[in-house]
Amino acid sequence: MKDTDDKVTAELVDLPKRGRGRPSTGQAMTAAERKAAQRARAGLVPVTVELPVELVDALNDYLRYKDMTKNEVFAKLLRTQLLRKR
Repeated sequence: MKDTDDKVTAELVDLPKRGRGRPSTGQAMTAAERKAAQRARAGLVPVTVELPVELVDALNDYLRYKDMTKNEVFAKLLRTQLLRKR
C-alpha cells in the first residue's frame, strides 16, 4: 500500500502466496491404492488363510522363538515342503 500523495512509486502487485509443504498433484491415491502399488512393486500377492486357534497359538509361539515373520515362515514352508522337487 502506498501513500495517496506519492505519484512516483508504482502500485505493488499482490502475488498469491504459495502454501507451505509439498505442492499437491491433484491425483492423490487412497491408502488401498498405495498398498496395492507397493505389493505390485515387491511382487507380493495377498493370501487369506483360516486356521484353528490352537495352530495359530503354536505359530505365534514359534514366531517369538525364531524371530521370524508369518510371511517368512509360510514362504519357507511352501518352498521346502510343498514346492520341492520330488
